[in-house]
Amino acid sequence: FVTRAVLEQMLDVSDPAGPITWHIATYQGHDDVTAAVAAASSREEWAQAIVSAVSDIIIVTDETTKILWISPSLGRLGYQPDELVGTVGLDLVHPDDVSSAAETFSRVITHEFDFVPSVYRIRDGSGAWRHLSLNGANQLEHSAIGGIILSATDVTERTLIEEGYRARERWAHALV
Repeated sequence: FVTRAVLEQMLDVSDPAGPITWHIATYQGHDDVTAAVAAASSREEWAQAIVSAVSDIIIVTDETTKILWISPSLGRLGYQPDELVGTVGLDLVHPDDVSSAAETFSRVITHEFDFVPSVYRIRDGSGAWRHLSLNGANQLEHSAIGGIILSATDVTERTLIEEGYRARERWAHALV
């Protein structure tokens, strides 16, 4: 069983005897098309399984920080992806961190700062502040992405432990 697939095109070719119309078509066996569709579906399922299992939050924004897509791991911060898609990412940043975050983001846009981690306080779904380490990569020119990719790792516990150590050091130095 053979089915027509992939390409059909009409061409006008000049010929002294008059125009000739060529009909060009490629054919593939039904099994080949079915296998290609199954392989593409399998790759998509594979990619979705990986994205769902990663603890880091992957975010795609436009150049204004409007969130275009966000990974399911966002649930760790008490949000569902559809709650934040379409919102402005900088609106989630602590007021004291906004200007620094905006500056770093603008450097990602100009390719000055691809993949340089920066830690900012981000409001979670309950309204508490979480410390997230963010890395960004400008993929605005990439035809399939068309945005800024951010990878965010929750470093709240580590940050609080480090702040506790620093506070104890200051206390110990004050006693001496």
